[in-house]
Amino acid sequence: MACFTVFKSNAKTTFFQHDSLLIRYTNNAAKDSLVNYTLNRSTQNAYLVKFKHIPSRGDIDKLHSLKPLSSLHYIVPAITHDSLLLPQIDYQLLANNRWKCSESLIYQLDASQKNDSITFIASLHSQKSSQYNWMPYVYIVQWPKRSSTAILRTTKDQLNQLLYDPAITFADVLRTPKTEINVALYNMAINNIELVRSKQPLLNGHTEIVSIREDLFDTTDIDLHGKYIRTANTASTLNAHTTIMATLVAGAGNAGPAALGVAPAAQLTSSSFTTLLPDDPQTFRLQKTILQNHSYGVNIENYYGAEAAAYDQMVIEADTFVHVFSSGNIGTTTPTSGQYQGIQGVANLTGTFKQAKNVLVIGGTDGKNVVADLSSKGPAYDGRLKPEIVAYGEDGTSGAAAITSGAITLLQQAYKSKFTQAPPSALLRAIVMSSATDINTPGIDYTSGYGALNLSAALHVLQASQFAKTTLTSNGQYTLPIQVPTNTGQLKVTIAWNDPAAEANSAKALVNDLDMQVISPDSDITLPWVLSTFPLKDSLLKAATRGVNHVDNHEQVSITAPAAGTYHVHIKAPQLAGNSQTVYIAWQFIPKEYFDWEYPTRNTIVTPGQAYTLQWHSDLGGTGNLSYSIDNGQQWQPIALNTPVSQQNMEWVGPANTFTRALLRMETPKGTFTSDTFHISSPTQLQVGFNCTDSVMFYWNSLQGAAQYQLYAIVNDQLQPYRQTADTFIVFATSPNLPTHFAVAPIASNGDIGARSATIQYAQQGVGCYIQQFITDKIENNQVSLTLSLSTLLGIQSITWERRNNNGYDDLGSQQITSSKTYQFIDTNPPGGIVQYRVKITLRDGRIIYSDISSVEVLRGAAMIVFPNPVQQQMEVVTGDIEGEEVLKIIDAQGRVRKLVAHVSARHTLQLGSLPAGVYWCILYRDGKAIGKISFVKL
Repeated sequence: MACFTVFKSNAKTTFFQHDSLLIRYTNNAAKDSLVNYTLNRSTQNAYLVKFKHIPSRGDIDKLHSLKPLSSLHYIVPAITHDSLLLPQIDYQLLANNRWKCSESLIYQLDASQKNDSITFIASLHSQKSSQYNWMPYVYIVQWPKRSSTAILRTTKDQLNQLLYDPAITFADVLRTPKTEINVALYNMAINNIELVRSKQPLLNGHTEIVSIREDLFDTTDIDLHGKYIRTANTASTLNAHTTIMATLVAGAGNAGPAALGVAPAAQLTSSSFTTLLPDDPQTFRLQKTILQNHSYGVNIENYYGAEAAAYDQMVIEADTFVHVFSSGNIGTTTPTSGQYQGIQGVANLTGTFKQAKNVLVIGGTDGKNVVADLSSKGPAYDGRLKPEIVAYGEDGTSGAAAITSGAITLLQQAYKSKFTQAPPSALLRAIVMSSATDINTPGIDYTSGYGALNLSAALHVLQASQFAKTTLTSNGQYTLPIQVPTNTGQLKVTIAWNDPAAEANSAKALVNDLDMQVISPDSDITLPWVLSTFPLKDSLLKAATRGVNHVDNHEQVSITAPAAGTYHVHIKAPQLAGNSQTVYIAWQFIPKEYFDWEYPTRNTIVTPGQAYTLQWHSDLGGTGNLSYSIDNGQQWQPIALNTPVSQQNMEWVGPANTFTRALLRMETPKGTFTSDTFHISSPTQLQVGFNCTDSVMFYWNSLQGAAQYQLYAIVNDQLQPYRQTADTFIVFATSPNLPTHFAVAPIASNGDIGARSATIQYAQQGVGCYIQQFITDKIENNQVSLTLSLSTLLGIQSITWERRNNNGYDDLGSQQITSSKTYQFIDTNPPGGIVQYRVKITLRDGRIIYSDISSVEVLRGAAMIVFPNPVQQQMEVVTGDIEGEEVLKIIDAQGRVRKLVAHVSARHTLQLGSLPAGVYWCILYRDGKAIGKISFVKL
């Protein structure tokens, strides 16, 4: 037996009243009498401990913390009698069962009545499955087979009792996810996706299927049509955000270059996010899907919840499956719970599922690889490194996740091509982390993780087989020799493993703590990069140092300017939770004194007058002179002099009015570096000239330097070359086999293809058979204005204006075609009533085309029209021109005036909903005399 006493004092009572965590997590705060606890450590299992000052990680570990509540408050399994710790502790009190709840569930409990129904997610102890004594007291909403997570429903009172059951380790509320994007921006250069396209065009994801978890994307979109594979868990609600995500991952590029996804030949499935728990792995095995994108979040959730544990377990069961999550768009927000609460701009990942260990969480950067302020930051709730990497996501981290999902899809394809099997997910994480471009502060940090996604570098690591695998048993060790070549500027070695899922609500998520070190040929030992986990802003922003990593299931060592020779990667395992642990090692060699152009690439088409970010990667110091050439390097035009090479990019506006090849050059004291040839071209604009029953005509603007034009059409869901012509128009005979979507691009005399137009669906351009629009309007003095807009002048000889009479049409006059596409005619003396007009178009080949009929109301004198008739609510009254003082009267069958309004417009709207059903008269008075009368029926 152990005793702990807190004595009453006014100061202490006041202090307790202002300690919200003490009030929330104990049943004994701020009582007015002596509080005396007799504790039996064999039966009691949770205590609230508050430190006087922020404790060290070592002190927290001594207490075997179950859950951090703040930087000072911790739930622990037993009180301490450690003479060194006791002076640092403010109090130790028996905790209630609420430490097993998420903060959101506590708020819901506080707002509920005793018998209110509560639906919650329960995490169940994996070794206490026989102790489910609570089952008669709950309704099971969802409990997948073999799962340690269930969705249950019970009353508030019953839930408070159930939380004392040791089989229930954690309880959380059901939350509604939110997508994490603002607008759709496009940049496939910054993460070297454009570079990979230019060098490995066959790497397009055609062997892969990607799951998009959120609402359903538009399966009829021209960039996604034909990609969709229906599944049992497909979402039912369409969402434009999901369509953007699906396009970033696997868009076919049919609509235009900005609709070309990272893996444009991949197929797609949909998975609803109505539940935040992972899908059944067996579902993905049947679909042959090994990647799922998650571009959504909830609120900040700094705990290892049911979903985090479930995702970790799902990857353990399906070790080739990769989950990619967006980090969130609240990077400046301050967390309100956990050990990092109150620290602005850190630990603000949006969802406990992003606290999982065996997934990738992606932050967002702008077009210059600067992490966006709103990109959610780490650390994870227990100090682990989050996000793992960042990618372009200036519009939000949703896009960054989708781009990363597409990149990993290509890595999966490349691995299958080389090894004929799916790659382990931990290996892909090691490759992506080891090849990431270091940005922000040197080494790892809680803003950018291991750095910015670099698809080109990751593919090089994979295709060069710069990786290895080993399986360790408890207290086992492994050493891997790596031969470092000469002229290496940096060696990076990363290990990663799929760590067993921890129990939900664990204070520390890491289960199997492996340790790595790299030993040089001279026996120098280099330890991994580690970050401070101490809950102060300055500590969390400190640069990484070398040390032993006891929190992450991935570690990285980098060595600058390593001497050539054999290095040894040494990995050791402590006592493991299971029989063994498989770990993957990936390494990267970055050369010394290098300069690589990354953008533009040989596929790039620059639009004249538009700003672009030129991009290179180099370890060269100093400055260089940047220039471009449009004559194959004979003459060079300066872009910028004395450019710092280390800035890695430069804004450039393409030269105007050119359709040509181009080169870039960087001149430095250590060498001159010339880019691949790229192209400069203005885009053409494809338009429909006419869309007749037997033919359709397209035309486009002429481009200087173009010898031919390439027409493209979507055939079998892919935009393909269709016809070539030297003209700036083309006519196709309409038939059921004619494609519906077209685009056009110029072709130079040397065969170079310029910028492609936007793709249009010709039947939806608002163009008829030569006629774009024909409208009629009544103007002053009861005249009628007729206006015709033509979609093209090609083949038209003349137009004739016609007005309908009782026997046919009167010819009002003809006009020859000029260079204008718009023509107008005034009918100065139309008859009264509803007058109908049309236009006759005479073609040069003798054919006649008529416009649709356009009608106008011409009322003379006392003429009056009302509609609808009969009427229910609202009636329109149309009269001739207003002369003098006019009023409208509505009179019923008994001669009573039911409505009287001033008539100030030739068209007047009357609200008649309040009138009883019956027959009425509408009478128009001018200067006190009735000049028009018409009857109507009110329903």
